[in-house]
Amino acid sequence: MGDCIWDKERIGVGYYIRKQHELICFYRPKGARRSYFLKNLRKKKLKSCSHGSSRNKSFRSVIRLRDTNGGEFGAKPKEHINETNPELWRDIIKFFCPSNGYTLDPFMGIGSVGIMCRKLNRNYFGIEIEENYRKRAEERIERTSSDLITNYL
Repeated sequence: MGDCIWDKERIGVGYYIRKQHELICFYRPKGARRSYFLKNLRKKKLKSCSHGSSRNKSFRSVIRLRDTNGGEFGAKPKEHINETNPELWRDIIKFFCPSNGYTLDPFMGIGSVGIMCRKLNRNYFGIEIEENYRKRAEERIERTSSDLITNYL
C-alpha cells in the first residue's frame, strides 16, 4: 500500500551513516480498495490527526516526532535500545487500521505498538526474537488491558 518515514529528530549510534529515521510500512487485505484505510475517517472516528489532515483524508509521508528519552516513566533508563513512545502510534493506528483490522509488528521490542492497539481496540500480532523483550512486552500489554478495565469501572 505505502510507507512513511518516522524522523526521530535525533541521530542514532554507530559510525559513518548514523540513522535517525525508521520506515513504517502499510498493507491492506488482498482485494481491498485504497478506501479501506479511510473507513475511520468516514465514520468520523479520527477527529484530529497531528501527522496529517483528517479533513482531506491525507497523512504526511514524513512524521517528525522526537524519540523517547529516558524510558517509560521519564528519567528511568530505556528498557530497549529502540524503545518508542506508544503515543507515536496512536494516529498511525487510527488512520490506517479500522477497528476490526490487524496490526503486525515484526520487531515488537517491549510492546509499544501493542499497548496502543489495546487502547484503541485493534487486533495485534507482535514478533520478537529476544525472549526477555518478548516477556516484558507481554507484561506491559497485559498491564495495559487491566489498566483499561480498572479505568472503565
